Amino acid sequence: MRSGVKRAAALAADAIVGPLAPLLVRHAASSGIPASPRVLVIRCDHLGDAAMATAVLRPLRDALRPATLDVLAGPWAAPIFEGHPAVDRVIQFTAPWWSAARGASLHTRAKNWIDLPRAIREVRSERYDVAIDLRGDLRQIVLFLALGGMPVRVSSDRTGGRRLLTHVWPHDASKHEVEKNFAIAALVGATGAPHLDIVPAAVPSDAMRALLTDGSIARRYAAFALHGSEPNRSWPAANAAAVADVLFKEHGLASVYLGAAADTTAGDEVATLARSPVINLAGRTTIAEALTLLQHAAVTIAVDSGPMHLATAVGSPVVALFGPGDRRECGPWTGTAETAGNAQVVTVGSPCGCVHRQCDYIAGPGRCMRAIGSNAVIDAVRAVLNQRERTARL
Repeated sequence: MRSGVKRAAALAADAIVGPLAPLLVRHAASSGIPASPRVLVIRCDHLGDAAMATAVLRPLRDALRPATLDVLAGPWAAPIFEGHPAVDRVIQFTAPWWSAARGASLHTRAKNWIDLPRAIREVRSERYDVAIDLRGDLRQIVLFLALGGMPVRVSSDRTGGRRLLTHVWPHDASKHEVEKNFAIAALVGATGAPHLDIVPAAVPSDAMRALLTDGSIARRYAAFALHGSEPNRSWPAANAAAVADVLFKEHGLASVYLGAAADTTAGDEVATLARSPVINLAGRTTIAEALTLLQHAAVTIAVDSGPMHLATAVGSPVVALFGPGDRRECGPWTGTAETAGNAQVVTVGSPCGCVHRQCDYIAGPGRCMRAIGSNAVIDAVRAVLNQRERTARL
C-alpha cells in the first residue's frame, strides 16, 4: 500500500479480525470445490482494475466449469463485465470505501454504508460455493467472503485476512496487477497466459458510427485520456495540444479527448490550445462507446488511468504517461513479447516519489507529470505507429 498510515491501519484491523475468524466463518467450513460450483468474483474498485481483472474470467470458467460465474463490481466498472461471454451476472454495489476514493460526498458515502447490509444479504442469498476477491482487501474478505457464507474463500493476504481464507496467495508487490489477479485465480485451477479480455460492441452505436465517419476526423484520429483520478496523475493541456498538432501535421490525425464528466474542462482546454481538430467527448460517452472509439483509434495517449487499460485491451497502440504510479505494477499489459511493441511508456522515472494526491500540486499536474515533455511523447507515438505499420506489412 502506498500510504504507511493505511498499511498500519490494515495491520491493526487484521490483528483484531484474526482472533474472530472462527466466529466469522463458523457456518462456512472449507469443503473443497464441488463440481459445477457457483462462483463470485469480486472487483469493486477502479475502472482500470476491472479491466485488468478480465484476464482471469475465461480461465476461471474453463477451470471450474461453474454453474454460474458472477461478478461483484462498482457501477462505474460494471459495463466492463456485462455482456462478457464468461460472466453470467454482474451485481452492482458501490462500496463506500471506493466511493470515497472517487471523491464522493459525505452524504453519498453515508448512503453507501447504509446500503452495505443489503449487499451482503444479496450476496449471501446466492449461496455461492466459491468467492474470489482479486484485490486482497480485508474489508471485502470480511464482509463478502466471510459474512457472505462462502465455503471456499480465495484471495491474497495483501491487507491481511489469512485466517479467513481457504486459499491464500502470498502477496508479492513486485508483480504486475494482471499477474497478481492470475496468481489468485490459479489457486483454484486457472491456467494459461493472461491477457486482457474486453469484448467491445460488435457493431458501433449509431452515434459512434456517425462520429467515426465525421469529416472532421476522417476516420483517422488519436485518442487522448490525460486527466487522472488524482491531480498529480494528469498531464498539462498545453503539452497535449502540442502533440495533437504534430500528429495532425505528420499523420493527418485529428484528436478525440475522452474521459468522465469531471474531465470536460481539461478536454476543453486542449481543444482551445490546439490548432488542429480536437473533439472533446469527456463526459459524453458510455463505457461501450469509449471502447469503440479506442478500438478504432490510430493511437491512444493516456495517463495511468482506466482508459489506458481499456485501450490496451481492445488493441489500440498505446503511449502511457507515468509519474507517481509504478509502471511495473500498473503499466499497459500487452500480454506477449510479440505485442509488446504495441505500447510505450513515457516517464521521468516512475514511481517518481510524488505519491500523495496533492504532491507538488500548484496550478496543474504534479511535478513528475509536468516533467514529461511533448517531444518525448511524440517520439513514443512515432515508435508505436511505426510498429503498427511494420506489423501490418507482415
